[in-house]
Amino acid sequence: MSSVIVINKMFSGSYLNDNLGHEVINLYKCDNGKYYLYLNHNGKFSKKYKTDKKGNSPIKEMLLVERVDTNTLRVIAKATGLSYIFNPINSPIKELTSQLEYIFTNDIKYGGTFLNNIFFGNEYQYVYLTFEAEDVKFVKSDVQITISFDSNYISNNPNEIVVHVNDYKGVRLREYFDSNKQPEDYQNLAQIINNDSLWGNSAGNVGKIDPKQVMLGLFQHRIEKNKHLNNYFKK
Repeated sequence: MSSVIVINKMFSGSYLNDNLGHEVINLYKCDNGKYYLYLNHNGKFSKKYKTDKKGNSPIKEMLLVERVDTNTLRVIAKATGLSYIFNPINSPIKELTSQLEYIFTNDIKYGGTFLNNIFFGNEYQYVYLTFEAEDVKFVKSDVQITISFDSNYISNNPNEIVVHVNDYKGVRLREYFDSNKQPEDYQNLAQIINNDSLWGNSAGNVGKIDPKQVMLGLFQHRIEKNKHLNNYFKK
């Protein structure tokens, strides 16, 4: 089995205009001491990377990034030692039932609140978890790691590490790099992941979360955002 590094593009897309992004959990340790990851854009990974008969997935490492522009990503953190929780089954009812059962059985809470309750009110909410990770580490504060899909990109920042990647689809919120199919790109990314001098603290616990306040904030935001729709229903 090949090894796969997945790039997870976070905090991007119109969904966040009215919803709390599920990927926020990627940057925190769960109350139970474990690290859980949500893979954009819908929590599912490609079926071609589904688990084998022993339950192993080739996706072992993840880079958590934010988009700077069309050809540039900035690395926020890395997640290593991935094991899958959610395997794509394409049945929303089964997916939701399986996810909720896993959340309650494993007492998955952040700030004392069950994961599913944090996202109550979101438009999309039947996949909450994709992977569990052994560790999530942030890029050191004095280091900047850039993934560039422009071969001509050159940095003038002495603290910026630039990784050039060739195989890139551009618009997707997740990108897979297979050690067999894209060996050069995979190795370039793996070198960054394995360089301990670039990585600092592990993700810590979140403070107390009040789901009522989260809901109230979203409610108020939607009131303002959708007020213009009143014009279509005038008496």
